[in-house]
Amino acid sequence: MKHLYITIIILLSNVFTTHAQETLYWSNGSSFPFKLVEATESIVKVGEMKGERMVKRSVPRENVLVAFNARGNYLLVSDLPSDPAQASQQIMNFYNAAGPSNDLLVQANPLKVIECSISYKSDNVVNYNTPQGTTASVNRNELALIIFKDGHHEFISPPAEAATLLESAKGQVQKAISQPAKKSVPEAQSNVVAQKTADAAAEPVPAPAQKWTEPVAEKQPEPAAQRQPGQPAEPVTRVAAPKKGLSDEEISSYGKKGIKKVDEFVQYLNIISDKNIDPDKKNEAIDQAVKLFLADATIEVSSANLRGKRKYPVKDYLTRLKLLPYSSTNIAWNEVNYVKDLTEASDGNYYGTITGSQTFTGYGANNQDVMYSDVTQKSVKVKLQSYKKTVEGQQTTNWDILLGNVGISVNQ
Repeated sequence: MKHLYITIIILLSNVFTTHAQETLYWSNGSSFPFKLVEATESIVKVGEMKGERMVKRSVPRENVLVAFNARGNYLLVSDLPSDPAQASQQIMNFYNAAGPSNDLLVQANPLKVIECSISYKSDNVVNYNTPQGTTASVNRNELALIIFKDGHHEFISPPAEAATLLESAKGQVQKAISQPAKKSVPEAQSNVVAQKTADAAAEPVPAPAQKWTEPVAEKQPEPAAQRQPGQPAEPVTRVAAPKKGLSDEEISSYGKKGIKKVDEFVQYLNIISDKNIDPDKKNEAIDQAVKLFLADATIEVSSANLRGKRKYPVKDYLTRLKLLPYSSTNIAWNEVNYVKDLTEASDGNYYGTITGSQTFTGYGANNQDVMYSDVTQKSVKVKLQSYKKTVEGQQTTNWDILLGNVGISVNQ
């Protein structure tokens, strides 16, 4: 998925999650899809891909906290030697290093690294199966970090707070990574285990998250006229798919178009904020970006340098973005997903919510020094609305998906 950032904002849960990719965490809480390149006693050089070219930037060493490679392994910048040659060798070894073959839970107190296969995860609890086939559950707030065997990771504690734990846990993590994959319990048994563990934790296991191609099943009693006297009502499954106009496949297709519109919006943001692009091209990008939104949509703005939040109409916001005092900027969105799938409302239209993590970086006159950076969690409302179109004398119903309000995420 794509990335983005600026002082605008949208909503999502307050965790630090990334895809399986190279990621750097700053000591101020920011994260970037960059990788370590070099290091000395006082600075580190980080690499950012610009198309096929890597742009290197120098950053004070104390500003960079920890790096993750695409396989789920991590390296604390404080562990890098001050000798540039030795640091370069360690960095190269790190990016070639393997990741875990099992999910890893880094428990904060007492410090413990748990090798497992996660069977269920919520905002409150993580249920898991050990390689030996036993089951267990841990409260989410007892964890500092989850490293998944597919390479991505999730900080439960802010990375700056978790740094000391990561230093102490690295021996256990490396031991787990160096061991061959351990056999997990069969999937069928795992599902039973997950249910029992969830019951023991006093939290029911919900059904798996609905995919775009999977309609939501609802229970509805059989009509009374079809039941024999005294016979109890038997629940029947009704697919909550729209009966008018749109199939599940069509909803899935439009859902993907919503994600693409967010991606398109991000591309316009980077054009509008680029000082090297002709002003007429920027104005054209503003006009095209506005067309992605509902007419009354607003963008909510927050800044690490200013208190409070402000809302602007989309065009006003984009115009202000064009005037930012940076020589160059980079705006990126990570983890762009539907937190609420497109669902039909009483007005006949469909509504959903897309969430993402937005990163904004503003650079100084040399296009290398970072003047400002920030990471925010956000969500954008989307609307799939119908409209009538007459073709060769016949009126047809068509659909268009538009972006709605972009808002600052509050702890949810």
